[in-house]
Amino acid sequence: MAQKGTRKCLSCHQFFKPDYRNRRHQRYCSKNECRKASKSASQARWLNKPENCDYFRGAEQVARVQFWRVKNPNYRSNQSKLSHKRSPLQDGCCSQCHDLVDKNDDSAARVLQDLLKHQDTIFIGFLANLCGSTLQEEIADLGRKLIRSGLDVLRTPSQPP
Repeated sequence: MAQKGTRKCLSCHQFFKPDYRNRRHQRYCSKNECRKASKSASQARWLNKPENCDYFRGAEQVARVQFWRVKNPNYRSNQSKLSHKRSPLQDGCCSQCHDLVDKNDDSAARVLQDLLKHQDTIFIGFLANLCGSTLQEEIADLGRKLIRSGLDVLRTPSQPP
C-alpha cells in the first residue's frame, strides 16, 4: 500500500519517494535500471516529435560534425585512452562464449542467439570501423560500394585455376 508522498515507478512498479525538487514530474525511482528506462523513454519522446525526427540527418548535420571534428582532432584518440577498459563487443562475444561452453548445457547457443539479435548493429559498427568514420553518409557509401563489389563477384563466371 502506498504511503502519502510516494509514487509508483513506471519501470519497476515499486513505490518510491520522489526527490523534493522534482516531485511534480519524477516518474521513475533512482535504481540504475529505472534510470536507464527513464532515459530511453525520454529519448523516444524527443525523437517522436516531428521537429526532431531528422535532427541528426542531412547534409547540414554532416557539415556540422565535420567542422566539429576539424576543431577537435584529438577527441577520438583521447576517448580511446579513456575507454580502453570497456570493450562491450568483446565482452559480449568472446569471453561469454568461451566461458559458457559446456557440453551438457546449451547456454553457449543462447549467447550466440543473443549476439545474432544485434547483427544489424554489429554490421553497422563493422562498416564504421572499416571506413574509419561514424558519419552515416560515409558508412552508406561504403556499404553501397561493398554491395556493388559483391554483385560484380557473383556475376563473373568462375574460372578454373
